[in-house]
Amino acid sequence: LHLCDRRQRQMCIRDSLYTNITSNRRNTLFTVLKIKQIVLRQMEENMLKKKLLAAASAFLMLFTGSFSVYALRPDSERVHDGIDISEYQGDVNFDELKNCDIKTVYIRAAAGDYTDSEFENNSRKAKEAGIKFGYYFYVTARNAEEARRQAERFADLIRNKDYSCRPAMDFEEFSGLSRREINEIGTAFMERLHELIYTKPMIYTDAFAADSIWDENFAEYPLWAADYGAYEPDITRVFTNGWSGFQFTDDGRVCGVDDAVDRDRFTDTVYITDDENENRPDENFIYYRVKAGDTLYDIARRFDTTCLLYTSPSPRDTERS
Repeated sequence: LHLCDRRQRQMCIRDSLYTNITSNRRNTLFTVLKIKQIVLRQMEENMLKKKLLAAASAFLMLFTGSFSVYALRPDSERVHDGIDISEYQGDVNFDELKNCDIKTVYIRAAAGDYTDSEFENNSRKAKEAGIKFGYYFYVTARNAEEARRQAERFADLIRNKDYSCRPAMDFEEFSGLSRREINEIGTAFMERLHELIYTKPMIYTDAFAADSIWDENFAEYPLWAADYGAYEPDITRVFTNGWSGFQFTDDGRVCGVDDAVDRDRFTDTVYITDDENENRPDENFIYYRVKAGDTLYDIARRFDTTCLLYTSPSPRDTERS
């Protein structure tokens, strides 16, 4: 009996162990399956999140590819379609341009000492078509003195022209020049041109140069920015008031022009104001740069005129009166 009881106890212990092991295995299996379900569910959720993230990234890449986070906005609400042309566009039909809703045209007057071969033709046809137009000058100066002479040449070329858009400086050939020299040349040109035409000129530059080259002195001038393929020019400094002109491609197609042409958008800021028009010199105006050794008498004889010398009163004289 003792032996039998012992065997029975062993059997009971074995059965109990088997039952416990089986139960533990089932619990473990259930736990594993539970964990597996949780992991699979998390993987599905993560996959969905990745798909959503990928879709969002694709959308952002598509959107920001043409609209920079740092895009500069126009400086006024009204924006007009325009182009800029030179002799490279050949014979331009301005009547067709006007019919195709091109509101503004900028004409190259010259590049350094070279006068654009279509300058006179384009000026005449633009005026006859009744389209708003202005001029730009491609600066080739290598120092401030040359820049002032080129500004005088530009003013002389357009003096008798009936333009409605503010003249623009196109200075983009910087090879061999330091940043300081570039700014000195640009400043000399703009200041001298402003003195001669009594109208604030505009600066044309690409977005990279606007951010990395031009200093704060140019913030006062209207900006005509080039940034091809962008929805708005990517400019973050100096010209924070916005763009007045935006050249967005050099491969545009418009009626009236047979070949590719620069396409632009312009705001009302490019148009010369009534006050500026009243102060512009007329066709009889003559400007002369005084040279060493000149006297007022010699200058008057040279231009068959008379001179009045005006000296402003000193503060002391004002106090006495």
